[in-house]
Amino acid sequence: MLPQNKFSRFKALYSLSNLQRPSVATIDQQKYFCTHHVMKIMLVHMGLNYRKIIKTGKDSWLNVSKSGVSGSKRIGPVTINSRGGISVKLPGGLNYRGRWKK
Repeated sequence: MLPQNKFSRFKALYSLSNLQRPSVATIDQQKYFCTHHVMKIMLVHMGLNYRKIIKTGKDSWLNVSKSGVSGSKRIGPVTINSRGGISVKLPGGLNYRGRWKK
């Protein structure tokens, strides 16, 4: 059976939870309800991050974060770090990020 509107699946999932909600609501109320609870979930799952960058040379630096310290070195458009990350700046505003070691 296909949902009648874009909120049907959400209403069905939400009705299974222990929270109480009126069974009949206007589209505007449903939009507010969905937006409000999605934002609430996003705020709950957001965390604080700490990162400090210490320059050690023209094209090298240390990254200090709560998970430890790593070093990075830029060679032309390529940046590599000691934890296995690589970043390549390509012409036209393109950027590639990947891993060079596992």
